[in-house]
Amino acid sequence: AQVQQKKERKRRCEAEEAGDVDALQEMGEDELELNFVALCKRLIKTPGFWQPTAAFVASIAISNNVSAFIGTTLGKAGVENAFEADEFGAAFQLAIMFGSIFLGGYVDRSKKYKPVSIALIIASIFLLMPIGAGEVIPDAYVLFSLVFLGLTVGPVQPICAELAVEVSYPEDENGVVALQQVCGNLFSAILVPILAYAATGDLIFGKLSGDYAILIVLGLVTLGYFTTFDAPLKRLEADKATE
Repeated sequence: AQVQQKKERKRRCEAEEAGDVDALQEMGEDELELNFVALCKRLIKTPGFWQPTAAFVASIAISNNVSAFIGTTLGKAGVENAFEADEFGAAFQLAIMFGSIFLGGYVDRSKKYKPVSIALIIASIFLLMPIGAGEVIPDAYVLFSLVFLGLTVGPVQPICAELAVEVSYPEDENGVVALQQVCGNLFSAILVPILAYAATGDLIFGKLSGDYAILIVLGLVTLGYFTTFDAPLKRLEADKATE
C-alpha cells in the first residue's frame, strides 16, 4: 500500500510539473472512487448503520412506487378523471415535502430519531391498507389515506438519513447519504416489475391488491428490523463534549 501511495504521489507531482490538467482530473476521480468504496466498507461494519438505511430504503421504495402507479391505483378506486388523479398525485408529493420539512425539523431539534421513525412506519403501514383496498371501499378513504401517507412515509427518509450520519460520525455526510440513495433507488427499481405483476392478480382475501400487500409486508419487515436499533449518537455526543 505504501509503495502504491508513493507511485501515486510521484505521478501527481509529474502531472503538476507538466501542467497536465486532464491527468490530474483523472487521478482526482480515481481517488474519489477509491474513497467512496473505502467508505462503504467502513459503513457496512458500523453498528446501527443498517437499521436507518433499511428504513430509508423502504421509505423511498414505497413513495416511488406509489407515485409510479398512482394512476392505476386511483383508477381501481373509481377515480377515472385524469386531471383529478394528477391533482391527488401532486398532493401526495406536497405532503411528502411538508412532512419532511416539519417532522424532519422537529426530530433534528429533539433527536428523537427512533420513536418518531417507528411511529411513522406504523402509520404508513396502516395507511397503505385502505389504498390497497380501493376496489372495495369508498374512494374518499383512498384519497384521504394517500395524502396522509405522504405525510408519514416521506419524513422517514431525511430522519433516517440524519440518524445514519449520527451513528457513523465522523464519516462524510454526503457519502453516507449517497450510499443510502443508491440502495434506495436500486431497490425501488427492482420492485417496479414485481409490483406491476402483483397488481394484476386477484385481490388478497377478496379485498387487498397484491402490490400493496407486498408494500405492507415490506413495511412490517422494516419495522421489525428497525426496532433493533441500539447505537450511540456519536455526532451528538461529540457536540456535547465540545460545549
